[in-house]
Order: sequence, then structure tokens, then C-alpha cells
Amino acid sequence: MKAHSLLALTALSLLAFSLNSCASKKPDLIKTDDSLAAVEIRNSNETDIRYAVIETFLVNGYQRESTYGLTFIKKGNILRQIEYASYMGGAARMRVKVRIEQISSSSHIVKVNAFTMTHRDSSFGAHEQKVRGLRRSHYKNLLQEVSTRLQQ
Repeated sequence: MKAHSLLALTALSLLAFSLNSCASKKPDLIKTDDSLAAVEIRNSNETDIRYAVIETFLVNGYQRESTYGLTFIKKGNILRQIEYASYMGGAARMRVKVRIEQISSSSHIVKVNAFTMTHRDSSFGAHEQKVRGLRRSHYKNLLQEVSTRLQQ
């Protein structure tokens, strides 16, 4: 009976260790009040994080809005086109604004906010509507990809 208990305890210990090891490889996605999605990046400098963000968004079909900032634009999917073309007019685009904030000498938080944008080329200016939680998982996946690029 003691051998059986010892075997079970050893198996549980190994399982706990392996689960803890797997969990440490995942990025630390965090919840903030001022962003749609956020991730904590450790042991990378801001320049490397910036390049990883740019590469991730470009690979996923976004275009940079300007050379210097971390704002990206992508044509909205067919549902966004139908939803916004029906009463707002014009094509809907997604505008994503990324911020990198240093929280310690070895940690940064990368925050994402997304907006549906219409009338981009209008003389009256573009109209933005903040994206809410329904699309949060898409942006969390992008941040996980940023974290993965930095680990390689």
C-alpha cells in the first residue's frame, strides 16, 4: 500500500512540475482597464519588442499607418464591411494602436486598442469606434505571437 501511495505521489509531483513548466512558456497576458489586450514581456529591450510588434502585424496583413508610430490598419472583414457600409457609408478598416510601457528595468507591457474606422479619406476626417471585448481573443493571439517571436 505504501509503494502504491509513493508511486501516486511521485506521479502527481511530476505532473505538477510539467504543468508549471508549460505555464512558464506562455506569455503573461494581463487585463488592463485602458486596453483591449495586453501582455507583459520580460527580458527584452524596447527596440526588440517594437520590431517584434511590427513584424507580427505586417505578417498578419496589417499595414503601418506611419513610419514612426505603432499604429496599424487593415481592411475590415466582410461582416464589418456590411455592418458599417449600410449606415455609415464607405469601407470599414480596423485601426490598431499599440503602446509599449516600461514597468521595470527588465519588463514591459505591450497594450493594444482597436478601432473600427470609416470615412478615412473624408475631408471631414475619419470616424473611429472602439472595438469591445468580442474581438479581444484576436488581439490576444497577436500579442502571444509577439511574445513567441521574442523567445526565438
